[in-house]
Amino acid sequence: MISYKIIFKNILSLSVSELIGRMLNFVSFALLARIILPDGFGIINFAFSFASYFLLVVNFGFDTTGTREIAQSRCDPSEYVSKLISLRLLLAVAGYFFLITVIYFVKIPSLVKTAVSIYGLSLFTNALLINWFYKGIEKTLPISIAQIVSALANLLGIIFFVHLSHDLLTAVWIVVFSSFLNAVILLAQFYKSKYKLSLRIDKIFFYETVRNSSPIGLSYFLIGIYYNLDQVMLGFMSSQSDLGYYSAAYKIFYIVIIPASIILNAFFPQMSRFSNDFEKLSQLLGTYSKLMFIAGFFICFFGLLNAETIIHLIFGGEYFSSVLLLKLLFINTVLVFINMTYGNPLLAWNRNRQYLTAIALGAVINVVLNFILIPAYKSTGAAAATICSEAVVFGGVFYYYRKYTGVIHFPLLAKVFMSGLISYILAAVFDSQKYFGLLNGFIFTVLFILFLILSKVISFRNFKSILQIYEG
Repeated sequence: MISYKIIFKNILSLSVSELIGRMLNFVSFALLARIILPDGFGIINFAFSFASYFLLVVNFGFDTTGTREIAQSRCDPSEYVSKLISLRLLLAVAGYFFLITVIYFVKIPSLVKTAVSIYGLSLFTNALLINWFYKGIEKTLPISIAQIVSALANLLGIIFFVHLSHDLLTAVWIVVFSSFLNAVILLAQFYKSKYKLSLRIDKIFFYETVRNSSPIGLSYFLIGIYYNLDQVMLGFMSSQSDLGYYSAAYKIFYIVIIPASIILNAFFPQMSRFSNDFEKLSQLLGTYSKLMFIAGFFICFFGLLNAETIIHLIFGGEYFSSVLLLKLLFINTVLVFINMTYGNPLLAWNRNRQYLTAIALGAVINVVLNFILIPAYKSTGAAAATICSEAVVFGGVFYYYRKYTGVIHFPLLAKVFMSGLISYILAAVFDSQKYFGLLNGFIFTVLFILFLILSKVISFRNFKSILQIYEG
């Protein structure tokens, strides 16, 4: 039986923790950006983007396969978690050694090399992170607590220890420490729940896990290409300040796509559980796609309406050049939501290779377009390349999703899009910048909800049902 009560309670729990945790981290980076200015902000984000490719060695799809295995109750939790952590720690050692080797030969400033080397220690903290386990058993409170405490530690570290531009490396150490704290809190809760944890070397388990996860891991690597390659290439082919402007816009982009991950994580265990029960799965997917489309188009149009205000309030006047970049990334946001609607369920149904194929197409397009557009258009070209890549991925994931389910959701997609577009046009015509543009946003939100009701995408019954879920 589909448990919407569990789904929506997890959405609420994850939403609160993600909102608080990510906002605290976002405030930390906004404060950091003001202190170290665009040049320093460009350096620190280049370090994060460069090291992120080595983090993919530790992740390699293990979070998804781990959640799927735990959700389907096919393993002993203590044994499975112990073996998977052991595997990831071995990969972290290899990955960090490779990172240090590459950094030694790459021609970049020594300050950047040091920043990358420090942030590379996150490979080990990431290996210890077991949030995937709690997603699998559909208990998100420990994840929420860990995220909030970690984010608060990050913010306090920036406030107390980063005061001047030359404190850049201190800021990197703070980020690494806060991520380690996140992992420690979850491991402590794991022990408290009477589970056991130990290092276990199981060659057969390692081989099977890597083999099963490799399509997902390669997919994540390719996703990393069109999420991080642009910042790495800008670091080599443009100025640090231009990278700083792009990084500022990208920080906001990372924040606004959080709801997509929240919705996915809440639905993923049950999408996996009912993969062979098409009647229940179809019902589940209808609700999932509706939430994703509404959230995606709302964020996109709301952001386009208020991009300039958002940049000014968060990063200050020095980052005015980020406004156009942010608008382009808001357009990309809705593509991310749509692609996660059609793409990520494939992973729940073990259609890993199909998902990999779609992502590979987008990654190839991204690499080609980055080499063409960045030399000529710098950060604007990087943003345009990202949009084109997501559009290509959409074609791939939609093809495989329809092939497996026979469902397209296009009428729903069209209704939500038109509701958002009309609301955006009317709010833009009003064009009031009073109260920091909040009046525009309020008008858009009210109109968007109204048009969704008129087009019968949502109803008052939906709100009543959700309230009943939480009252129960």
